Amino acid sequence: MKKYHLHLISDSTGGTLNSVVKACLAQFDSVQVEQHFWPLVRTQKQLLTAIEGIRKNPGLILYTLVDEGLAKALAKHCETMNLQGISILHPVIALMSNFFGQVSLAEPGLQHQLNEEYFARMDAVDYALHHDDGLKNDRDLANADVILVGVSRTSKTPTCVYLANRGVKAANVPYVPGIPFPEKILDLKKPMFVGLTAAPERLIDIRRNRLAQLGEIRETDYLDAERVQEEVKQARRFYSKQDWPVIDVTRVGHLQDALKMLIDRGFSGCNLTAPLKEAALSMMQVHDESCLMSGAVNTVVVREGRLHGYNSDGFGFIESLKAQHPKWDGSRVVILGTGGASRGIIASLRGAGAKHFSLVNRTPEKAQKIVKAFSLDADIYKWEQRNDALRNATLVVNCSTLGMVGHPPLSIDLAKLPQTAAVCDIVYRPLMTDLLNQAKRRGHPVIEGLGMLLHQGRLGFALWYGRDPEVSPELYKYMGELAA
Repeated sequence: MKKYHLHLISDSTGGTLNSVVKACLAQFDSVQVEQHFWPLVRTQKQLLTAIEGIRKNPGLILYTLVDEGLAKALAKHCETMNLQGISILHPVIALMSNFFGQVSLAEPGLQHQLNEEYFARMDAVDYALHHDDGLKNDRDLANADVILVGVSRTSKTPTCVYLANRGVKAANVPYVPGIPFPEKILDLKKPMFVGLTAAPERLIDIRRNRLAQLGEIRETDYLDAERVQEEVKQARRFYSKQDWPVIDVTRVGHLQDALKMLIDRGFSGCNLTAPLKEAALSMMQVHDESCLMSGAVNTVVVREGRLHGYNSDGFGFIESLKAQHPKWDGSRVVILGTGGASRGIIASLRGAGAKHFSLVNRTPEKAQKIVKAFSLDADIYKWEQRNDALRNATLVVNCSTLGMVGHPPLSIDLAKLPQTAAVCDIVYRPLMTDLLNQAKRRGHPVIEGLGMLLHQGRLGFALWYGRDPEVSPELYKYMGELAA
């Protein structure tokens, strides 16, 4: 099939141009197109850079340049190269100018102007990310507009992010029964304190789903009905004593209504996390193979009023693996833990050529289901046999939450692991887990979990906006500092 080159030239972010092109291309489903995007073209020098790119891959040129001089220069270049080009905005602007009896401002990106409100919002988002779950010290919390307090799984973090996107500096501090609440935080004068609560049954459901996602199947006090009920009661008494307003989040977040709202309000889509990923699968009208294989949806895309479901776990993992260790060997892959993202990761590894798998899990029956589902050439090991599973391995992947901040450590001895084997951990907090540090000391290539997260975001961005962003070293460094 012939491939056509399409060059999109914008003097701003290109969102307007991309939306128009996306809508038009939907009418040509049998045409193979490679898009070349040239954003923020505002000078003759920047225009010449785009022209050089067009010369290497001649094709159709669509542009949104409100500056008359640049638009005329581009039109002249199109004529010289004998290529077709069209301005998306000029006909509409000319018509409006004639209708309104006014000359346009000819200023690019006015709809994306970085005003004071924008920077306040970005500052608030950064603040929320750095002050999640009691992070940072009391002095930093003094700058918050709002501090949310609640027991585990009362929607503290998503509420903070929601507020941040509206310019409110929000932090959250967990209420842990039996541990005194920091007096220094209670003495703060500026922030407004709000207590979050939920029905014990709702909290248990959310916690159980979260643990299942992470591959943790043991019943613990975290799920004990009487203990959770007492947690909620203690927290309510504490809020009352402090005379704080209380919000009950039990009925917040009805998934089906929220997904319908994406369509009604014109959103491109959203990301989902536990405990919503499995529930969302049945609500999608179109399923990508990735979510059918993994049994969960973490990326929702709205197209023509329909919900399309994707799972980016496998894509994010394999792209991160290729970026951090291009010469990876999939001859014998050891998977530690078969919960959470493991199904997507196993599917992506198999699709990329991995041959033999050794699945290590506390419940061999669960591992056996995965072997059967993917028709794997595989061995199954009990968790206490994990050190033996490392013999002859070429790649080891930790798919459990062991070693993550706030979780038990991953106790494993790499002595039996061949020296040439690579070690990967999908955990990204901390960036270098105990597993990776042990592997690094032994001289193994290591693959950090942050790369998977960033490449997952890359897929979502491409699905929503039609543009594949780069996971640059600068982005990796910045996100690494946030995760630290």
